[in-house]
Amino acid sequence: MQILDDWVGSEPHVSYVKPKAGTTALVYYDLDISSYEFCEEMYKKTGAFVTPGDCFEVPHSMRIGYAYGKQHRSALFLPGAWNIVLVL
Repeated sequence: MQILDDWVGSEPHVSYVKPKAGTTALVYYDLDISSYEFCEEMYKKTGAFVTPGDCFEVPHSMRIGYAYGKQHRSALFLPGAWNIVLVL
C-alpha cells in the first residue's frame, strides 16, 4: 500500500481515496482520454495491467491491485514510467 500511496502522491495527474482494507484501489486521472484507451496504452508502453474504470461505470479512473511483493512491482510504479503513458 505504501508504494501505491507514494506513487499517487508523486503524480500530479492522479488521485485516489486511500483504501482502508482490501487489495485494490480506484485511482482517478485528469486526462481527456477514455479509461479503456488509457489502460490499453499503459499496458502497451509499460506492461502494467490495470482495469479500466469504465468497466465499473467510473470514467477517468483505473482499478489497481497492490497485493504483491516488492520483487513483482509493476513498471507503472517505476520513476518516470507514468510519463511514458502521458505521451499518447
